[in-house]
Amino acid sequence: MKKYLFFCLLLNVIATEAQYVKIIDKNFKKCLLSNKKINVNNNNEIEITEAEAFKGAINVIDKNINDLTGIEAFTNIQKLDVSSNKLTHLDVSKNVALKKLYAYGNQLLSINTSKNIQLQKLYIYGNAIKGIDISKNINLRNVDISNNQISKLDTSKNIFITELYLENNRLSKIDISKNIDLSYLKLTNNKLREIDISKNRNLQKLHIQNNLLHTINANNTALVELYVENNKLRELNISENTKLTYLDVSKNLLKKLDLTKDISLASLNIANNRLKNLDISNNMMLANLKITNNKIKQLDTSKNSALIDIEE
Repeated sequence: MKKYLFFCLLLNVIATEAQYVKIIDKNFKKCLLSNKKINVNNNNEIEITEAEAFKGAINVIDKNINDLTGIEAFTNIQKLDVSSNKLTHLDVSKNVALKKLYAYGNQLLSINTSKNIQLQKLYIYGNAIKGIDISKNINLRNVDISNNQISKLDTSKNIFITELYLENNRLSKIDISKNIDLSYLKLTNNKLREIDISKNRNLQKLHIQNNLLHTINANNTALVELYVENNKLRELNISENTKLTYLDVSKNLLKKLDLTKDISLASLNIANNRLKNLDISNNMMLANLKITNNKIKQLDTSKNSALIDIEE
């Protein structure tokens, strides 16, 4: 009889424990328990039913969290922000309803988002990620993988991306021909020798400083910002960029630059090139101009009444 009672008691304990979400990190658990929309019954545990019922956002930014075990129980959350913690591993394979994932400023070496088909925003900059497959994330709009160790990235399936930030990585090439909705592309501090943006007709901002570019066809009529500082450009055709407002081509090898069609220019930096002449008579909105370290002996600014700052 005693053995039977003990066995029943043991089964009851096991059944009770099975109702709770296993959460290893005390700081993570504290955050979840303090959220009344999650911890509905206000006890000292998170029930599996509570986790499954929650459809909102989990925000645990800068909470000194090392382990996110337990997040797999929240199968219906739409947003997860675990930024600025101490995570080296993050498993979101069970969080299939996720639309927004923020995990920047951690110590992640890798991340698998193949099960997160609904994902629209992915911000994982400032980690140590060497590779990531986003081919299954076909609904992505905004992606920031800056400040990692990425050497290649396939974005051919991500046709809805509008913003892509990949600065401070190890990319030597990238194909963005399928990303026709792209409006902002940031590739500063990589190892790119070439890039084709001819298919990206909606591109408004291109930041690609500190690479190894020898040439670039930048005739995208929607382009407003073009930053190609510190490359190896010998020529640049921007004859169709009538909306171009900010242009930085400093620290290149340019001997000539035609700005006659760039009537919207407000800021121009051509310092540290090999230019002998510069015609800015059509750039009547120009307010800031840097031309230091060129071979320009004389510059006519009589048509540039908006010019307030010039560095010669």
